[in-house]
Amino acid sequence: MQTRKITFGFSEHWQAIQLRNEFLREPIGFPFLKDFPAEEKDWPHFVIMDDTDNIIGCVVAIKKNKTCVRLRQMVIHEKFQNQGVGRVLLNYAEKELQQAGLETIIVHARKDAAGFYRKTGYKQDGQEFMEVSIPHFAMIKSIGTAK
Repeated sequence: MQTRKITFGFSEHWQAIQLRNEFLREPIGFPFLKDFPAEEKDWPHFVIMDDTDNIIGCVVAIKKNKTCVRLRQMVIHEKFQNQGVGRVLLNYAEKELQQAGLETIIVHARKDAAGFYRKTGYKQDGQEFMEVSIPHFAMIKSIGTAK
């Protein structure tokens, strides 16, 4: 498996969109439509690929300010869940973001994924809330500054 940062609009990006759509958006009735949000072109996209270069996981980072980023729509293909793939992807994204000078990462974790984030060092920040009709928790992690 390999991790990497991908470029908006290229074939890898469209594979990541399909993965996000299939496992995150369609099940809750919010599929991506014909046009994809153009604002994503400025956001870092991180992926993990299997040995045949198929994207099996992805996450998008939205810069909130000079030191903080929000990770969103992290997904691992169901065939690869509970095998450490998500942890590898998350560690890679955190390291890349730290090297870019960011210090804090926030996520809106689905309630059923909050345990994963806790195990990787994220702390709950506030009470449960609803987002896209699903219970979520805001979670936060300090990644310090790049050395």
